[in-house]
Amino acid sequence: MIERLNRDGDGQIQYHYVIVDYLARWVAGDLKPSDEVLEARWVAPEEFPGYQMTTGTADVIQKMLTAGKRAGIL
Repeated sequence: MIERLNRDGDGQIQYHYVIVDYLARWVAGDLKPSDEVLEARWVAPEEFPGYQMTTGTADVIQKMLTAGKRAGIL
């Protein structure tokens, strides 16, 4: 789990993110967002630069993918 606090120029909390990471492998079916999510999509790691993410998020995902490959999960 990663917790991120983004502050504005006055030091006030602007955004508070709690990111819970888990590694899963897609088996079948369609990706559908829940009621709390506007949109969901599968994104290849090479597409990460085209998305706005909090600092460090792409690095965490890359580490998870690398660990999954080493463990033979992916």
